[in-house]
Amino acid sequence: MKRASGVIVFLVLLIAALGAVFVLGYSPMHVPHDSVGVIVSKTSGVSEKPVEAGKFQWNWQLLIPTNAKIRSFSAKPFTYSKVKTGDLPGAEIYSSLFSDKPSFKYSMTFNFELKCDSNEFVKLVKDSDISSDSDLKAKYESCAEEIVSKILDKVFAQFTSEDDIKLIDIEAVKNDIIKEYDGTFSIVSLNISDIKIPDVAVYKNARKMYSKHMSEIEAELEKLTSIQAKEISDNTKSISKLEKFGKVIKENPELAELLKSSKDLSDTLKTIYENN
Repeated sequence: MKRASGVIVFLVLLIAALGAVFVLGYSPMHVPHDSVGVIVSKTSGVSEKPVEAGKFQWNWQLLIPTNAKIRSFSAKPFTYSKVKTGDLPGAEIYSSLFSDKPSFKYSMTFNFELKCDSNEFVKLVKDSDISSDSDLKAKYESCAEEIVSKILDKVFAQFTSEDDIKLIDIEAVKNDIIKEYDGTFSIVSLNISDIKIPDVAVYKNARKMYSKHMSEIEAELEKLTSIQAKEISDNTKSISKLEKFGKVIKENPELAELLKSSKDLSDTLKTIYENN
C-alpha cells in the first residue's frame, strides 16, 4: 500500500514538474492578446520565429532563469494622420513676377494605416534592436513620413517638368508610390484629402518668365565683364608703357634736357611713348 502511495506521489510530482516545464516554455502564454513577441536569449540570440498568441510554440530557452526575454509588440495597425502645407520651390520669387501675386502654396491631408507582418517584427529586433511599442511607433512614423515625402516629391516633379502637364492627378501619384513601395511595413490604406495645389500652368509660366529674366541679366553681366576686362587690359598696357618710358628717361638724361627744350612737348612725348 505504501509502495502504491509512493508511486502515486511520484507520478503527481512528475506531472507537476512536466506541467511547470511546459508552462515555462510555452511562449504564447507570455504574449498579450493582439500582440506579437520576439524571443531574445543569451544562448541563442534573436529567435527566428515570432511568438503569436493562440499559436502553439514551445521554447526551451525560457526554462533557464534570466536567459531569455520576450519582447512584445502591438500587432494592431498603426494609424497616421498628417496635414502637409508649404510653398512650391521658388514660390515667393515667382509670385513677385505677377501684379496680382498668385499663391504657390500647397496643402493636403494624409490618412493611412500601416501594419507590421509577424515575421517583420523579428527583422526589426535584429536590425534595429527595438524593444517596446514606443520604438515600434517611431519606426512607423519614420516610414509614414518617408511615404509622404515621396508623394510630395513626385508632385513637385510634375510642377517643374518640361512636359505639357495641365492637371496633376494626386490619386495616380499615390497609386504609383504604393506600387513602388517595398518597405518593412504593409500599407493597409492610404487616403489623401483636402487637396489644395497651385495652378500648374501659371506656375510653369512663372518659371519660364524667371528663367528668361535671369538669362537676360546673365547676358548683361557677361557684356559688362567683357568691357571691364578690356578697360583693365588697356590700363595695364598704359601703365606698362609709362613704366618703360620712365626707365628710358632715367637711363638717358639727355632726353630729359630734350624735353625741356622741345617746343612741341606733346609730340615729343608721343614719339618717345610709341617707340617704347
